[in-house]
Formats: sequence, structure tokens, C-alpha cells
Amino acid sequence: MLLVNNAANFNVTGATAVSNNATVGIDVQGGSGNVTFNSLSLTNTSGTGLKSNGLTGLLTVASGTITNANGTAVDLNDTFMNVNLNSVTATNGSALRVTGNSTGTLAVSGTTKVTNGLAESIYVSGGNTDVLLGAVNIANTAGTGIYVHDST
Repeated sequence: MLLVNNAANFNVTGATAVSNNATVGIDVQGGSGNVTFNSLSLTNTSGTGLKSNGLTGLLTVASGTITNANGTAVDLNDTFMNVNLNSVTATNGSALRVTGNSTGTLAVSGTTKVTNGLAESIYVSGGNTDVLLGAVNIANTAGTGIYVHDST
């Protein structure tokens, strides 16, 4: 699913499921409209599960699970957010990347799990985002497990 520079609001009140995707499960690129998912289930075989870049409207995920292989499960850059996930699982990649001038909250109430992580398994740099994690399980990472830099 690709949303590019939308000024109108985009709201899914029911469940959203994207599975066996090999690129980006949900990709929000720019725009000033609010983007809302009530219940999100993403399973990717490579690429990125949930990606947002330059969204000035509010990205809201009320609940969800993201399972990703060979890429980044959640990648949010310069995004205004209220993202609440039940769990995030990444294999051969990163679980969470929050960068740029992102603001708001990214919460994972259950487990954030990374196996065979590449670079940083959880990476937060810049912005003013509250990152709230329940249990964290990082195994066999090739880089830094959790890296937080220049965040307020």
C-alpha cells in the first residue's frame, strides 16, 4: 500500500492485513492528511513493513503486529505519530528506526524481537519521539543492539 503526498485523511476502521510482501508493506510518503489504521497486521519477506517519511499529518496505529525478514520492520522518518503495536519481530534486519524530526509516540506493548540483526536492531536518532517498549529480545546482532542518539 502506497500513500504519496495526501492532503486528505486516510482512515481504515477495520483490520488491515498485508502478508508475503517483498518490498514495503505500507509506505506513507509525505502529505499533510492524517493516516489511521485501527488494527494492523503486516508480514514481509523482505524490505520494510511500515514506512513513513515526511508525514506532517498524524500517523495513527491503534494496535498491530509487524513481522519482517530481510529489512526493517518499522522505519519512521520526519513523521508525526501515535503508533501503538502489540509486537514487532525482525529477522535479518532491524526492528525499529525512528529518525529525523519525528515527534509523538511509538509504543510496543508486547515483545520487540530481533534475530540476526544487521546494523542497529533498534535505532532512534533526532526528533522528539517517546519510544516505549515492553520486553526486548535481541539475539545474534551484527551491530549495536539499541542505539539512541541526539533525541529529546
